[in-house]
Amino acid sequence: MELHEYPRPKGDTGIGIHWSAGYPAAIGLGRIRDEWIPELIAMGVKWVKIANHDGGLEFAELLLEHDIMPIVRLYRPTPNPGTLGERELQFVEEYVARGVRYFEFNNEPDLGVEWVGGYVPPNALEIVARNAIIDMERILERGGYPAIPALATGSRWDIVGKIVELGRADLFQEPVWQAVHNYAVNHPPEYPDDPGNQQGAPYTREFYERIRSEQWGRDAWNGRSLEEVNRLRAEHANPGDTIMDDASCWRSYEFFDALVRRHIGRSIPVLATEGGWIVGEDADPRYPATTPRLHMAQTLEVCRALMGTSKQLPPAPDYFFCSAFWLIGNYVLGHWAARWESQAWYSSRWPDGRLPIVDALKAEPKQERQWHGGAATGGIIQGHVRQGAGRRLILQGPRWQMSTVVAPDESYRFTGLPEGEYTVRVDGTEIARTAYVRPGEPPVVLDFDLSGVVIRPQRSVIHGIVRNGAGRVLILSRDGWEARVEAGPDGSYRFENLAAGTYTLTIEGTDVRREGIELDGEKVIAIDLVVPGWGYTVRDMGPGPGFAIVRCSVEGYRDLPVRLWTHGWGGIIARTGTKTEYGPYACEFAPLGGGEYFIEPEGLGIRATIHLDSGRVLMVTFSKADEVEEPSIPHESVIHGRVRGGAGRTVVLVWDDGRLEATVGPDESYRFEGLGPGVYRVEVVGSDRVRSGIVLDGRNRVTVDFTLASPPEAISVIRGRVINGGRRQLRLEGPGGPYETTADAQGRFRFEGLQAGTYRLLVVGTDVARDGIVVDGRNEQVIELTLPAPEWTFTVRDGGPGPGFSVVRCSVEGKPNLPVHLWTEGWSGITQLVGSKAEYGPFALEFAPLGAGTYYVEPEGLGVRATVEVPANHVVWVEFRPATASRGAIVGRVVHGAGRQIRLEGPGGTRVTTVDTDERFRFEGLPPGEYTLWIVGTDVRRAGIMVEDETPVEVELSLPPVARPIPKLIEHYLLVGDLMVDEDVLVAAARYVARFQPEVGVDVERAQQARHVTILGGSEALSPVVEEALRAAECEVDRVEGDLATELRARVEAGRPW
Repeated sequence: MELHEYPRPKGDTGIGIHWSAGYPAAIGLGRIRDEWIPELIAMGVKWVKIANHDGGLEFAELLLEHDIMPIVRLYRPTPNPGTLGERELQFVEEYVARGVRYFEFNNEPDLGVEWVGGYVPPNALEIVARNAIIDMERILERGGYPAIPALATGSRWDIVGKIVELGRADLFQEPVWQAVHNYAVNHPPEYPDDPGNQQGAPYTREFYERIRSEQWGRDAWNGRSLEEVNRLRAEHANPGDTIMDDASCWRSYEFFDALVRRHIGRSIPVLATEGGWIVGEDADPRYPATTPRLHMAQTLEVCRALMGTSKQLPPAPDYFFCSAFWLIGNYVLGHWAARWESQAWYSSRWPDGRLPIVDALKAEPKQERQWHGGAATGGIIQGHVRQGAGRRLILQGPRWQMSTVVAPDESYRFTGLPEGEYTVRVDGTEIARTAYVRPGEPPVVLDFDLSGVVIRPQRSVIHGIVRNGAGRVLILSRDGWEARVEAGPDGSYRFENLAAGTYTLTIEGTDVRREGIELDGEKVIAIDLVVPGWGYTVRDMGPGPGFAIVRCSVEGYRDLPVRLWTHGWGGIIARTGTKTEYGPYACEFAPLGGGEYFIEPEGLGIRATIHLDSGRVLMVTFSKADEVEEPSIPHESVIHGRVRGGAGRTVVLVWDDGRLEATVGPDESYRFEGLGPGVYRVEVVGSDRVRSGIVLDGRNRVTVDFTLASPPEAISVIRGRVINGGRRQLRLEGPGGPYETTADAQGRFRFEGLQAGTYRLLVVGTDVARDGIVVDGRNEQVIELTLPAPEWTFTVRDGGPGPGFSVVRCSVEGKPNLPVHLWTEGWSGITQLVGSKAEYGPFALEFAPLGAGTYYVEPEGLGVRATVEVPANHVVWVEFRPATASRGAIVGRVVHGAGRQIRLEGPGGTRVTTVDTDERFRFEGLPPGEYTLWIVGTDVRRAGIMVEDETPVEVELSLPPVARPIPKLIEHYLLVGDLMVDEDVLVAAARYVARFQPEVGVDVERAQQARHVTILGGSEALSPVVEEALRAAECEVDRVEGDLATELRARVEAGRPW
């Protein structure tokens, strides 16, 4: 079936949305028809993803009546492994009878949450492909169009390839399509071709502050300074990466189209059934978190690309039918899953009840998409590559790069190209051809002949086993290129498709390294490695006798206790050597169910985390390898000096693989000791004082003095929370202080206008304090303190829909007739007695009727108060009980992390604190359970941290290294927008150019190399997204708009180019 034969809605814009994640018609068809259909039409929405088929038949009909195309997911909570049942297939027939065609039957099968037992088995791809063949045939038999299942963001699975490998390429002659989830994370629309990812282009101070100044309840930079962000951008740039290298972005549809064309030689429709940007996402610390304004700007620009009206992005390719942006509504559509509310476009948490994108889309002119058979949406380059089937071609355009694979008939085609000059290059060779493309003209034909051409092969493989290396990350590098893989449970690893060259292989977080690995592009070599110390490997031993089994061996140890446990279960202990039929040091745990388990031999300091599939047998082997001796390298060098006028300021020492901070003392001195050989840089934070190129040999001493020319800034903030400290008084001691404030009901506090220096924070009337809090006069520190837990605690849970109004129901365990008070800001509230609503339990009471809002609930005399967010027309339960559980702590160190924010996620929610100057941190008052630590603004995490009792758990983390910005090559660039101008403007522009001699053009990439860029034209001529990209490249940017001729003449007469 050809692309043009698939159904599309009348007036198709390509703009779609994902409806709620729950039952589609929960708020009633009448409200949807009267309130929501007009909203969808005003935004230009033409596609709607329905997440649950159950209860959606009439809703789908309503959409079709208004020329909106439904996409229906046949919902099963854990669809893998398995196929559609008769009930789902009956729904397919009913939906098809009403005019629905597009169906999904699976969802992100590469994730454990979509599998029974929560674990993705080793042969999952084949299982999914085989079951997909069955479901696709059944849906096709009933007149539906089935989707190749969508995968998680950044996935490398190739389901189409596996289906073809299983002999069912014939299915792709039928009306099938590819579903994708093109979540952009916090990447820009152009990613991975944007300057930040390709060249590590730094952000400007102006762009950084503009993003930081947006008021939306969070810091878009998560406490990262401009210098730190630019260091991360330069350090983690990926020159030459294409969508085939990194598809964790909006353009991931290109990745899946390339896979499809590789296997069947043509495109099939790609529909994004979830995706886009989510406010608050901050996965890549090289970019700001997605703020509401960034969400609006980026989403609007890709909607323009879908319609073919964008001046910044190329038109969406014909095969990319639509994008169903996540998520139009949650509570407002009757779905009460709290975790989705912060991601919804329409929500009471946003000003005026909606994100800015809603009004922006309503105001945007709508344009029906152009398709093959109609007017061209862009230029075309096509041709044949003799002897080139399966080869990769790279298209380099004016502002971006694309690639494709030559089809089996040796043809290729690039479509949807804006006017400009393009170069097509055969990957792996120097063979290239260039042509100029104009939309609407006949396709440009560029043929290639590879007969007799020697193409550098890229088929080499490095593989092997890492002893004690289960889960370890291996890094393979060559000439600035780098790839990473994770060793499997059995310690095996594999790097494929490698070109000729000399490589280095390392194991992350260790000193294990193998250099000088020579490849010719074809040979396969095996390299086995060893991680010193204790480690483990996991092997699948096949099916079990009706239940799951874990066998364990600890090399060299007999009669050693080994414990196996999981969440919520204390587990069992077996002794090594009790199952000698499986080895002299073996023991066994059985019978077990599927799930995640932890195994720990006593006294060895190592713990294995395994994922056990129901009915399988795993062997976990613990072994110890000899330590690797390192040569002795002296670390006795010292850098010290004075910062005149800088008492209390922070001095930073940076080198290739590390960073240290010191506070300037009252005598204006600072000192760094214990330094090894290398080249170092010293800088005074918050100033332009920097000294680079300091060479140390491991024994010498160097004096570096600074003098500050201006007084320090005083706009730093120290804020945070006192756990169990609502309404408590706090004192901050330090430069210019002391300062005092009172925490709010939730224990939150804030000190503003602070100058650089070191501070001490304490809770008045207690011995709870935090020393060594360092600010630079501009940054923000988040601190968490903990007061002893009260004797009572509480939990808040969802009680479902209300009876036309909101209700708070409460229970206080074992306290009949105790008064409980409920109030809110500006209202003194009401009091009820425990047990007055016995129909809900012997200690229950109720407050009603209430409106939506924030309420406080406090039982009399128990020293505990709950703060409750109550949605409209909803029931919320607050349950008070004695706090009897032990409280533990997680403490540790962040190497090179002084002053960084660190986040703890686990039982009881999320906590944030700041690492002290000695690189230490501490979280106290933790209930038992599993926790995850995350250094905010980085990808450094540690999961699976278990708190079991009051014994503090010690954790050590490390931060990645530093990088430098790139220089500018052009002084002044005049960037001309998409303009229709008269002779008056042309004459004025010519005089401006003659007077100030800027380089003139339309090349955004070239403009990013200039110190100053003047944009000619308003936002309609050149998108604000371009302006942001220029500022991100640290260009000084100004714009000539309005009456262009008058403004240009005024600049010439005044003798000022900007």
